[in-house]
Amino acid sequence: MADFADRASAIETEHTARGIEMARAAISTGTGLTHCENCGEEIPERRRMCVPCCRLCVDCQTQAEIENKGV
Repeated sequence: MADFADRASAIETEHTARGIEMARAAISTGTGLTHCENCGEEIPERRRMCVPCCRLCVDCQTQAEIENKGV
């Protein structure tokens, strides 16, 4: 069980670090996180305000959560 938990923790850390890196890059270039990294659609300002550093639009986030539910 510890191996599974360790792996899950490592994946979470990796994803968090990647998200922070992407956010910093977007902020430093002045583009902000305005578009979904999956489909390219604009992420509404309200979502960006409520979920800082979001990378996906609501539809893509929902789909990702459905796909990852079994993980």
